[in-house]
Amino acid sequence: MICDRTGKPFKEVPSVSIHAPDAAASVVKQLIHLAKFHATEELENTDKSSALAGKLVVEWLGTSDSYTRGDKIPRKSAMQPFPDPSRPTVKRGEYIFLKIQNNSSQALNVAVLDLASDWSIEQIFPGEGENFYTLDEGDNKVVIPIPAGEAGEDIVKVLATLGPANFRWLELPAMGEEIKGRSATRAANPLEAMFAAVAAEQPPTRKLNEVSTPSSQWITKQISLTVTE
Repeated sequence: MICDRTGKPFKEVPSVSIHAPDAAASVVKQLIHLAKFHATEELENTDKSSALAGKLVVEWLGTSDSYTRGDKIPRKSAMQPFPDPSRPTVKRGEYIFLKIQNNSSQALNVAVLDLASDWSIEQIFPGEGENFYTLDEGDNKVVIPIPAGEAGEDIVKVLATLGPANFRWLELPAMGEEIKGRSATRAANPLEAMFAAVAAEQPPTRKLNEVSTPSSQWITKQISLTVTE
């Protein structure tokens, strides 16, 4: 079994019998999956001199057990507050509302990834067929309703860029499902090439240079969420 640094087995990562004929290959696949997941989780622009530093604001507003997809977004006063704001919790089947605000003087192209407790990564906003949502500086905030899925600890990661980008490079299926790779040659720009390198099983280099990581062009924010039964 695969354990964390404290020796505790990772949840949702099944143990593998040493007598299984493909035991070694199975463990390697699990390790690759975990490495991809954690690489995306740790993806962050730490350049404090970037013009985008501190300009992306992300906040949980509250929850609702009566909202259905397609309804008008309720006012914050009509949402259910969190009993413990430092540990946002939502019940399975309810909706939780995420506010994203662009405080920069430039339009940002944003996407939202859900890093779930089953080790999957899914772009949950915008939906299928769109790679990003443009958040203009004049219309600088959007509120997204997110349905709570399986119980567990999730991380919601918001990525924003000045130019177009395809964040679906970073998507992963649940642990145990086959990972479908993408060809890095399909990257449309240096930023997508960096995402492709993060997602690749064998990145072309162990170092990322200024050309492949234009820190003035992108920013991320992530917040946690607990889903209960």
